[in-house]
Amino acid sequence: MNYQSRIMYLFILAIVIVVLFYYNYSVVTEGATDATQSTAEDTDEGDAYMDNKSTTGEITDNTTDSKLRDIESQINECRTIIQEINRVLPRSLNNITIGEVTQTDDINKIGISIEQSIDTETLNTITNKKEPSAKWVINAILPRGQKGPHGLKGEKGPPGDIGIIGKDGIQGEQGPWGKDCSNNSCE
Repeated sequence: MNYQSRIMYLFILAIVIVVLFYYNYSVVTEGATDATQSTAEDTDEGDAYMDNKSTTGEITDNTTDSKLRDIESQINECRTIIQEINRVLPRSLNNITIGEVTQTDDINKIGISIEQSIDTETLNTITNKKEPSAKWVINAILPRGQKGPHGLKGEKGPPGDIGIIGKDGIQGEQGPWGKDCSNNSCE
C-alpha cells in the first residue's frame, strides 16, 4: 500500500469518527444533562441515526468514486503508452524491408541498424480504426567468415561439348630431310 493511500484512509477514518461523535454527542454527555433534556434527545436519536447512515453512505460513495477515478486515469495512461508504442512498431511484415547488407573484416563496424519512419495510417485490427504505424528498413553489416579447409575432390564429370576449331597457328621450322636421318627415323 503506498503512502497516499494510507493518508486517504486515515483522512476518511477521521471524518467518520468526527461524524459519529457529532451525532452521538448526546450519548457521550448523557450523564451531564437533566432528565427533561434527555427525553427530547431520545426522539432525535432516530433522526441522528438516519443522518449518520446517509452521511456514511455519501462518504463510502465518494471514496469509491475517487478510487474509480484513479483507476480510470491509470487505464487512460496505459492506453496512451500503448498508442505511443504502436506508433513506432510496424503493423505488418510488409512494413519491414531489408536495406543494405554488407560484410566487413573490422569487428568494430559489425552491427544492425533500423531506419524508422512513420508510415501512413494503417488499420488497427483490434480497434478497427486507422492509426499511425512505423515502417522499418533494416541495414546490416555482418562479419566476413574465415576461409575454410578445402573439401574432397569430386568425381570426374562427363566430357564437355566439342568446342569451335581455333585459328591455324604460326608455321614452325622445317625438320631435317629424310636423307639426313638414318633408318628413316629422325630424332
